[in-house]
Amino acid sequence: MGELKPYPEYKDSEVPSLGNIPSHWQMIRSGYLFREIIDTGHPDLELLSIDRFRGIIRQRDIGRKERASKDRSLYKRIQKGQLGYNLMNAFMGSIGISQYEGIISPAYAVGQPKKEMIADYYHHLYRTQIYAAEINRYSYGIMYERNRLYYDYFKRIPVPYPPIDEQEKIVAVIHQKSREFQNLISVKRRLIELLNERKLEIISRAMTRGLDSNVRLKPSGSEWLGDVPQHWEIKPLKRWVNINERTLQENTDPNYSFYYIDIGSVGTGYLINQPEKMLFSNAPSRARRMLKCGDTIISTVRTYLKAIYFISAKIENHIASTGFAVLAPKSEVNPEYLSYLIQSNFFIDHVTANSKGVAYPAITESEMGTFYVPIPPDINEQKEILNSIKKSITPIDEIINKIRDEIEFILEYRTRLISDIITGKVDIRYEKITTIPVTSPNESDIVRPDDDLFSSEEDD
Repeated sequence: MGELKPYPEYKDSEVPSLGNIPSHWQMIRSGYLFREIIDTGHPDLELLSIDRFRGIIRQRDIGRKERASKDRSLYKRIQKGQLGYNLMNAFMGSIGISQYEGIISPAYAVGQPKKEMIADYYHHLYRTQIYAAEINRYSYGIMYERNRLYYDYFKRIPVPYPPIDEQEKIVAVIHQKSREFQNLISVKRRLIELLNERKLEIISRAMTRGLDSNVRLKPSGSEWLGDVPQHWEIKPLKRWVNINERTLQENTDPNYSFYYIDIGSVGTGYLINQPEKMLFSNAPSRARRMLKCGDTIISTVRTYLKAIYFISAKIENHIASTGFAVLAPKSEVNPEYLSYLIQSNFFIDHVTANSKGVAYPAITESEMGTFYVPIPPDINEQKEILNSIKKSITPIDEIINKIRDEIEFILEYRTRLISDIITGKVDIRYEKITTIPVTSPNESDIVRPDDDLFSSEEDD
């Protein structure tokens, strides 16, 4: 990707977290760049959200059902090239330049550029870790989780102002470098997909045939399930488990603190991101499913993500999104055995096939509970099958984990490099710009500082 060198001369930016900047750059206040505008009364415009990973996005692009209130008269209009940010979560990355015209929540701020600039330069700048810290420093509230960045404080934040032609070149280099990284990551993701396919084949075979290749089989009565060992019991899932046993109530103490797991945090059998700590008062309305050790969670919305996870350790104060069904096995089922059963291809594929909706496929917990599944009645046989699965898939998991570590390193390096470019730590003025095709089908995720399926749910 080529080695970038520092600028020949620097000066103190007088912002401790930013450090030195190129000597020919200026430092100005954000208020010289943007003025706040409040343009309401456009209820028919498209609904937009501000995502902490991707900036300003159209809700329809991510298959999200519109969750705005019916009265949208106070929703704020934002136009292409304007700045928008979430007052509460700007320090987490919920800030950016809009590429669309639409309306956003009244709890967001909108800034109109008033000085010549390349708006995308500031889109990237405000989203760096350096400016996450600055934004947090200028945010106020009674406690950390309730800090808000009011516009009167936002406009005081000092930012670099490179020459316009340099701003343009910086943005072009960032997009080029991001495409290089994206192509590399896409290759590694595809390898993980292939390994996961092999892993799920092993699980599915064991969950429909057991360990004895000569076992007598019987028809399951379901075309999608096929034949199963003759001595296994076939019952609806709801006969094997309790579904959504415990729910966080609406009158919960606003200061109740918990760890939240949303659908974007879960892969098939593993956690993508660690649960996020939050207060009930700041949590999405979906944060309601209470979890305990031995539960298996499976997504009932956006089912194509195949988000399934087994709670293997003793936990406290963990809450999952209502986009999950929480399955608590009854006494005749080994909890971990159940988790592999739910991960098996025949079950996942049946859930996906019976989901309703095109952009936002979903299935109800009650319908999922009617799906017939086969389980050995002997707990010891369940354990033997479980041990065999683990022995077979452990080498695959080790390779997958190694590749994930490599992707994590690439993402961290990409984030650091983009920050260095945007803040002038490296000189890009003589960097050659070339057209690089993107191997990933979703180009909108190129400059995202995290994996492309791992978006958290937007606060209501």
